[in-house]
Amino acid sequence: MKLNNFLIEIGKVCLVEQERMKQKQRNGDYFNVFNTLGLWSDEVRLHSAFLAELLNPNGSHGLKDALLKEFLAVIGLNKDYISNCKSNIVERYIGERTESTGGRIDIILEDGEHAVIIENKIYAIDQHHQLLRYNNYGKQHFPKGFKLIYLTLDGHEASKDSLGNEEMDYHCISYDEHILHWLSQCVMLAYDKPLARETISQYITLIKQITGQDMNKDSSDKIVNLAINNIEAVVALMDNRAEISNRLRNEFVFKPLGKFASQMGLFFEVKKGNEGPAILFKKPNWSHYITITRDDGRDSDWKNLYIGVSKSYNSDGKDRPLPRVQLSCFSGPDSANNEWWPYGSEWLPCKDWHSTSSYLPMQTGEVANWIINKVTQITEEIESRDLPM
Repeated sequence: MKLNNFLIEIGKVCLVEQERMKQKQRNGDYFNVFNTLGLWSDEVRLHSAFLAELLNPNGSHGLKDALLKEFLAVIGLNKDYISNCKSNIVERYIGERTESTGGRIDIILEDGEHAVIIENKIYAIDQHHQLLRYNNYGKQHFPKGFKLIYLTLDGHEASKDSLGNEEMDYHCISYDEHILHWLSQCVMLAYDKPLARETISQYITLIKQITGQDMNKDSSDKIVNLAINNIEAVVALMDNRAEISNRLRNEFVFKPLGKFASQMGLFFEVKKGNEGPAILFKKPNWSHYITITRDDGRDSDWKNLYIGVSKSYNSDGKDRPLPRVQLSCFSGPDSANNEWWPYGSEWLPCKDWHSTSSYLPMQTGEVANWIINKVTQITEEIESRDLPM
């Protein structure tokens, strides 16, 4: 009964929050240029580029080094740690990649003596020996001091492979705490620069969305208070989170997709366990599948998901290479074709089916409908262009 009462009270708060969101939608408060352009998860073209522009004392924001100084303070450094910061601070090439050197640094703040080296991760996986290579670059070029930063959505640690299995002095920071705090300072500093101020504000909205912090603070506080006062109910829910996620996927994603495939005459399969995760669609006369799967190297199923025509799934087990042709229906970051995805690929908007932020989009059909629309687009374009499958 205590759990039931808890859920009833939570439901009341959620109804208020839903009405608030509808009102914001009516007011146009959800308009966001970054989302409109499809850049929300693009680490290079949006996040690294935008952060670097703010951190650049010569940036078009017109605030000189004020934003840089605030950032240095946020990561625990003296505001004057970097003076006369060099301008080429984004995507700096540091030589051909080897086991211990080279690559491209996402953001580097340096004045010739000291440096802050930032590896920026939104959704991409760690590269082999990535932080090891950047750490070696710092030791070679900045003997007076440098700080290696690993920036992620939630502040998690880098993989052992990225570190080269070595002990390393690096600092984890997050978008959901450090970057949002810094951006709020940036908005205040840009009080008399309306274009810069409003653009930063839009970026803050985006970061809150991708870190699950776009709920009204009053609603959030009420939910937190309810949770603390009903901790046994919260524990019961959290203990069953894996099964809740599993049930939502089965009932509101896999079943609707199977029904859609049956209506369209498509073969449909969900691969789990050692063979998965993957969702496969195929027409009877095709040798290859439209595939939804996860990024290589991840240790969780149904996380970091994308869709494409995969080279890996030939229905008869024989290798029938496809030509490298880009489908126009694939857009957004990292959509270009490659060896493994010859027609291109696209990240799913709701990429992590374990996260609680995906629960509502799954239950309302938003996830399944997006996939259905995308599979339809892929199929129609392949047939209209008479591409081999």
